[in-house]
Amino acid sequence: MDVIASTVFGLDVDSQSKTDHPFVEHASTLLGASKKPKGFFAICKQICLIIMLFTFPTSLRVVLANFFGLSFTDQESMKYFNNVIDRLVKERKQNPDSENSKDFVSQCSKKVVDLSQVPKEKVFMSSSGFQWTTEGLTREDFVANSTIFFGAGYETTATALQFFFYNMAVHPNIQQKLYDHLCEELGEDDFSYEQLQRLDYLEWCICESMRMFPPVVRIERLANADTVVNGITIPKGMGVQGLVYVIHHDPDYWPQPEKFDPERFSPENKTEIQQYAWLPFGAGGRSCIANRLAMLEMKIAVAKAMLSLQFERVAATKDPAEIKQKPAAAFFLPKDPILISAVSRSSF
Repeated sequence: MDVIASTVFGLDVDSQSKTDHPFVEHASTLLGASKKPKGFFAICKQICLIIMLFTFPTSLRVVLANFFGLSFTDQESMKYFNNVIDRLVKERKQNPDSENSKDFVSQCSKKVVDLSQVPKEKVFMSSSGFQWTTEGLTREDFVANSTIFFGAGYETTATALQFFFYNMAVHPNIQQKLYDHLCEELGEDDFSYEQLQRLDYLEWCICESMRMFPPVVRIERLANADTVVNGITIPKGMGVQGLVYVIHHDPDYWPQPEKFDPERFSPENKTEIQQYAWLPFGAGGRSCIANRLAMLEMKIAVAKAMLSLQFERVAATKDPAEIKQKPAAAFFLPKDPILISAVSRSSF
């Protein structure tokens, strides 16, 4: 959450120590982070709520909030973030050279245009009815990308890290190899971006963990033309789902798919991976907008954690084959809690 607050909004929240910070409280309400894991439709409700927050006028937000049965707390959180966005955009325009000028809000606010001021021949209409222009970003463009960062950047990274540390606990030999690699490359001091880029084995381990347990279990695309795939006709406008978890466990693409093997992603083996067989971030022009940021986040979190902690199985830790996905979930939410132990290395 700190990373989202900083990179998107330019805010220093420190959610680990300031759990009562308004940003943390309202973000938890909107993302459902303070509640039990939700099914697919409940998560869709949260994403739609965030879209309502940024795009709809106040009067319409109130009507829709009452219609969908959103609580007073939900509406207060919507109001809070709406005020935050408006305030930040105003501040960035007044102080374009401030120290926060590189956050996402700042970069987008510089490009936002008023469509009513754009020549009509440069305003276009998408097939879904949204107006756009090559002259800059509309407010809706700005909002949509902020929503993606805000709505999808929290749960996915947290899920990926959860399963990564689980994989370390159930594969102690790989954990030890990775720990030795980190010690050799980083030592115990703070490390730089350049050092993180040299952590090849760490990246292999993260990639393999996301293959076994992809944070997003399916991706959706809309056919923009009639096409035929393997004899199946897909008409223009039809929605198509790619089942990421199924592809990641298909033995036609991954030998021994239930085996945790980071060496799959070594330079000599990576060339054997088919282009669309690894999809934790999607693929093509609609792939994850923040995949490099997410990988950097995970590398930092893993390196910091593993230099201080050793992850171990406990009596209640399940084998990978026993972990089942929560039904109808958009993310890979385990049906039962993932239980492992984290032991301080200073106690060894």
